[in-house]
Amino acid sequence: QKWLERDDGKETFEPRHKTELMQWLAVDLWKKGKQSWHINDIEDWLMDFLYKNPRIDRHYRTTLSDLLKEDFRTATFLVHENDTDFKFAHRSLQEFFLASALFDGLLQTDLITIVSVWSLSDVSPETWLFLAQIIETSDQQSQALSGLRQLHLQFNAKASQSAFNYALIAHQQRAYWSAD
Repeated sequence: QKWLERDDGKETFEPRHKTELMQWLAVDLWKKGKQSWHINDIEDWLMDFLYKNPRIDRHYRTTLSDLLKEDFRTATFLVHENDTDFKFAHRSLQEFFLASALFDGLLQTDLITIVSVWSLSDVSPETWLFLAQIIETSDQQSQALSGLRQLHLQFNAKASQSAFNYALIAHQQRAYWSAD
């Protein structure tokens, strides 16, 4: 989390919230098959995200939306592709945050939430390797593997395919993949 320290002193979002924002941005960009969004789209996404996530939003209700938007746009992991488009500074950052979101999804207790996060197409092998590393080093390893088991037992086309793809990559790397 040293990259969060680069924003220290100039951020509005707490690091834990900024991490979660980046995870969901990675998921939504991936689901839409995009690597960048126009400034208006990313700001709309941020405001929609906060509205749909009162657990985070309540921390910033008194903060002006323009200040939040600026903090989000100037995050260390995002760069301007041109004057109006923003994207992750490197594809590996998007893949890392995507893997983090997938891991957090596995920790959820209800299958609907897990499936909503795992319903992705064409996830890169690098993302699956990041996920394997996160699972391997986590103290919530058993919970994550339980989430994988739930995906294995309850078929959903996209989520089940994602779980299968993860299992293949993790098995090849001898990483955590068991869904027995």
